[in-house]
Amino acid sequence: MSKSVKWRKKPAKEDYPAAQAYLCLAFNQAMATRLVRKLRRAKVKKMPARDILRAAHTPMAEVKAFDWASQQRDIKKGRRFSPILLVCGAHSDGEGVVIADGFHRLCAAFAADQDAVVLFKIA
Repeated sequence: MSKSVKWRKKPAKEDYPAAQAYLCLAFNQAMATRLVRKLRRAKVKKMPARDILRAAHTPMAEVKAFDWASQQRDIKKGRRFSPILLVCGAHSDGEGVVIADGFHRLCAAFAADQDAVVLFKIA
């Protein structure tokens, strides 16, 4: 793909409720609320998509299983993606990261360019 992935400087307002809804599946409501509060205060960072996917224990077969045509059209049009939201050490084994919001954006960036740098916040 000739165009690189472009990112907004901060997550969209609707990303936080989406992250909370997802986190409520893995944690109780109070913990999910605390994690989202931390995400709101966190600074935006950058890292290659492949490293985030590895830290989240995301198998490449899972990335390849989706049709990224819609997101690839957005990338070609120059649409800016919202930074993804991550929670550190949230797997049952206490290792890695959980992608609280932005899984599709992360995978689309990786599918477009395996060296794509992703903007994210982490709690």
